[in-house]
Amino acid sequence: MTLISSPPSTSSIANQPATERYRWADFNIDTHLLRLLPHSSILPFLPRVISHFLGHRVPSPHAHKPPPPPPDMVLWTLSATGAFLGISAVTGIAHLLSLSPHVVGSMGAAAILLFLTPLSPLAQPRNLLLSQMFASVIGVGVGRLVTGWAAPGIAVAATAVVMCVTKTVHPPAGATAVLAVVDGRWRFVGVVMASTGVMAGVAMGWVNFCGLWGWEGGRWPERWFWGEGVGVGEVRVGVGEKGDGEEWRDGEEVVVRREGIVLPVWLELGVEEREVLEGIWGRVRDRRIRV
Repeated sequence: MTLISSPPSTSSIANQPATERYRWADFNIDTHLLRLLPHSSILPFLPRVISHFLGHRVPSPHAHKPPPPPPDMVLWTLSATGAFLGISAVTGIAHLLSLSPHVVGSMGAAAILLFLTPLSPLAQPRNLLLSQMFASVIGVGVGRLVTGWAAPGIAVAATAVVMCVTKTVHPPAGATAVLAVVDGRWRFVGVVMASTGVMAGVAMGWVNFCGLWGWEGGRWPERWFWGEGVGVGEVRVGVGEKGDGEEWRDGEEVVVRREGIVLPVWLELGVEEREVLEGIWGRVRDRRIRV
């Protein structure tokens, strides 16, 4: 896909179908980051006991379906225990450092995402860590530059725009931006990032411990920065040239092969679309195995 760097003329817009007009205003930061940041992952090369707790899963060629999730009451108990452990760790640090209790406010919302919906795109490390950093910095900056009732709204609006541009949407960061305006100290940024790091560490330990028995939902993170997986198949964000799965480029192809599914970096799939691709990938994988 070619990004247009400048707006097209009025006549060219008028001649375009209605669904394709104003595409010059689209922006996908990943198409630029792909040229700057490494794409390969070291997780497959780590000992399995380590990579498992970092969210990496090795797809089994003989597993047609993942094990069913635990019964509802067990699942609720596991999720609640994780939230308790995460928040307790954060509040313990806040107590040791004699910090104000309001620091924990946005961490409570983050705990719900991390431990109840660990596979949600909004709960992944890129969203969790970067959004909290952006929100705390923006909130403190706005609080120092703007006074009055409009300051929290400006901070949240600015944070929302930055999260959209950087693909790091994480709802609890909105609360962080408001709290940062109220606090107004740069120290708050460090406190938020330390708390977020602790929460992420607890999530990696607890959620992946719950996934030791193969339950698909017992995994966090599902991806770190670039997408690594959709369901049981390995999925790489970006499309390489045919026959070169290690070279990542922006493109318009969806490639299904035994090693996994390769998607264009700009393509975002819904749940049903992912299920369809998983089914196709399973048939391709099984056919190759029988041959």
